[in-house]
Amino acid sequence: MKNAYVVYPNDLEEVVAEIKKTGAHIDEINIMKWKARHFLIMIENASSAAANIIKQEMLSMGGEAAIHKDIYFNKIDSSNVLLMGTISQYRKLLSRLRIQPYFLKEETQALEKVILQLQESNNCVFCAGKYLFPLKRKVYIVGILNVTPDSFFDGGKYMNLEAAINRAKEMVSQGADIIEVGGQSFAPGYTEVSLEEELNRVIPVIKALAKEVDVPVSVDTVKLAVAEEALKNGCSIVNDSCGLQKYPEIADLVAKYNAGLVIMHNATNNRYNDIIGDIIKFLRNSVDTAIRAGVSKENIIVDPGIGATFGKSADQQFEILKRFRELTILGFPVMLAISRKSFIKNYLKAESSDEILPATLAATAYGISQGAKFVRAHDISETIQTVKIINRILNNYVED
Repeated sequence: MKNAYVVYPNDLEEVVAEIKKTGAHIDEINIMKWKARHFLIMIENASSAAANIIKQEMLSMGGEAAIHKDIYFNKIDSSNVLLMGTISQYRKLLSRLRIQPYFLKEETQALEKVILQLQESNNCVFCAGKYLFPLKRKVYIVGILNVTPDSFFDGGKYMNLEAAINRAKEMVSQGADIIEVGGQSFAPGYTEVSLEEELNRVIPVIKALAKEVDVPVSVDTVKLAVAEEALKNGCSIVNDSCGLQKYPEIADLVAKYNAGLVIMHNATNNRYNDIIGDIIKFLRNSVDTAIRAGVSKENIIVDPGIGATFGKSADQQFEILKRFRELTILGFPVMLAISRKSFIKNYLKAESSDEILPATLAATAYGISQGAKFVRAHDISETIQTVKIINRILNNYVED
């Protein structure tokens, strides 16, 4: 009896590995690998003429495209276009679209950007000053150090300088790759602290840690002056929770110091056309701002900003997590920041964040399986165990 089964490759490497099992010639592999994975690509708000042309061209390639039903009757002027095909089919489609009339230019450029990213590997390394983080098979843990009285989980525990330093050293000893210091709570209902107060909270800690730990120190802030003082005092990464929308000048500072930059999505409300599509658009614009300021691509991490404070309902936060892999199309390492957050606590009807560590780790494992490369965590040892198991399953990666 002959045996047959379905193969589900996660990436191009796994596609190639499966083809090699047949004994195919390398030249054949280089052709077939682009035909082995099927992708759905959404182009937003294409003109009616463009949508029609794209659909017909995609059909001629053996693919498919969904457009609004009223396009056929000239009742509407634009439509989203959902393309369905392989990289091989998309390459052929692009060659045809490039010779079409000028009004297809924007749609063609948008599609080109996505196809290029699907064919290329994401950045191989993240850089933050003298620190390098190879991204191929490693997931990095960012230890959260809140020097605030009102953070939702550990508020008030590390306000004392000595307690903060000891906690940072403990996290490093447990395996944290980065220590992130925050002096402004973003817990639901938070009150913004003054510039002077935030500086007084974070700068002494950053200054001490830069001398006493062997991992980079990050600052979590939305204030330009805090970012500047942190960088002056040995900080290697700025996590801008406003994604350069409040102070785009933060990008100039990061470029000046050759520091790392975390660009996080933030919104004033939770109304979206498509939450992942809107987040990607926001992050692309912010990344462009950073690159124009001189920040190298290798110095950028993106973060979808999971949290009620950042303009997402509980359902939307779960949707972001479910669709996390879609964020990797940006071509930058993606940060997962869900440690003990309220959307998990509220869904489980837990009385406090102390009760939801297992759920946090379950969600973290899923996020890593969907492409997260950096994980913010309160619980370092437990998160390290989660990362190691997921690495072993996904990448056959055995750590020393």
